[in-house]
Amino acid sequence: MKATDKMDRLIDQWLDSTIDEPGMGQLNAWIKESPENTDHFSQRTHMHSRLFDWAKSKDPKVVEFQPKSRWLRATLGMAAAVAGFLLLGNWILQPSPGDPVGTLTANVGGELWYQGKRLEQADTTIRTGTFELKGGVSSFAFGNGVEVVVESPAAFEIESSLRMTLSHGKLSASVPPEGVGFTVDTPAAEVVDFGTEFAVEVAEDLSSEVHVFDGEVDVKPLVNRAAESVRLVSNNATRIEHQSNVPIGIEVDHDRFLRSLQEPKKQYSREVRNLKPLVYYRMGPKTFEGRKGLEFISKGKMEAIIATGKIGASLRLEGTAKEGYALAQPSPSSNSGHLSGICWVYADSRPRRASIATNLSEEGDGQFSWNLRRDTGCLQIQVKTQDGNEVHVHEEVPLPIGQWHQVAFVADGESLRLFRNGEEVGSVPCGTIGKVGHPPLSVGAIPGKTGSKPKQFWHGRIDELAIFDHPLNDGQIRNLFEQAESKPGPLGTL
Repeated sequence: MKATDKMDRLIDQWLDSTIDEPGMGQLNAWIKESPENTDHFSQRTHMHSRLFDWAKSKDPKVVEFQPKSRWLRATLGMAAAVAGFLLLGNWILQPSPGDPVGTLTANVGGELWYQGKRLEQADTTIRTGTFELKGGVSSFAFGNGVEVVVESPAAFEIESSLRMTLSHGKLSASVPPEGVGFTVDTPAAEVVDFGTEFAVEVAEDLSSEVHVFDGEVDVKPLVNRAAESVRLVSNNATRIEHQSNVPIGIEVDHDRFLRSLQEPKKQYSREVRNLKPLVYYRMGPKTFEGRKGLEFISKGKMEAIIATGKIGASLRLEGTAKEGYALAQPSPSSNSGHLSGICWVYADSRPRRASIATNLSEEGDGQFSWNLRRDTGCLQIQVKTQDGNEVHVHEEVPLPIGQWHQVAFVADGESLRLFRNGEEVGSVPCGTIGKVGHPPLSVGAIPGKTGSKPKQFWHGRIDELAIFDHPLNDGQIRNLFEQAESKPGPLGTL
């Protein structure tokens, strides 16, 4: 990318009030370098002003720029003065708070900024203006019933309850009949809804993808207003490269976008609760709120800690790249000598000994460790018995990557059994489970010894984790698998 291209992007961000502090510093330094840079800044801001006026015109026509005219010289002079003011003040004027158009319904694991300031937790009013989502996931509902979920990192502007602009990041929208005509603008396209559920992503190269899950939308390239738009219907998707007016057909991806932060309260969750678990983590927003939930920990800033799950949302983990995992204290611990566990897992890769869940510490406290075996990538469960022995059983084939699997284990006092997708895949003799300490339950990693770094990070997603202090039987495990598989739909939301 040429230096001027990068600066043009920063100037555009300044004009749109979406520029961040590092970008502001770069822009200031570049303007100071030479008079030529100051002139370029002036011309760029002038062009923005003329295009804005043209867009508002009822009789749009090609704007004829006359660089030698007295009017332009005056305009450029004023723009240069703005540039000088920018240099001296090193700040930009922020617009006043906009009109209220909706309500923030959830904000999980991140920071939502409005007009350059972080929104306080108590502020749930969504107004017109510019936003940036730094980590986590947010959802909001407009007054006309349109519901939007935004995944970080993302920058967007809300113009009204019927129009918003996505500069980068991902969003999904559910639009009722009252919201027909809801529009999402991107750097490459205008997406107009006709009563549907759809998702939009703007990549780093400013290309745009539109995925329609239900209903239909109209996608119009912005490079050439005369270009023919493409009408997308259910289960269709398209990509438009930046500075291109040719939509490219792609496969719709139901599993890539988080479409709701509401955990479905249907048959699967009822069946799990009927089995009376010690703990049950559904991995939706409420899982990470309050003292009884999970605390998410990460070395690096996660883009979004939850993603599309097998049923509703799931915990998203990015392996050793971000070293993210979750902790629950106090840990669930069985006092009956019996122990069972069940959850859904999705592996993007198979890191060495990647951990699903454990409360077995390296000091020897705890009861179980559920992971992939060494470098084989095979599913494994290990428990500590009352006599102090550690017993383990593993599957003989690696866990398949890129798909959801139900995984379960049962320690009933006589054997330790391992299950995948409702079928037993391994069994060994095993006595009753011991009562050794109460280390925290860790999901997606092993915390390590006191003072040491965590390790064995999961790379993928984990959903619907339940731990029991009694043995589940084959029929119960199989029934839960069939409940989730019977009518999966695009999200498996049972």
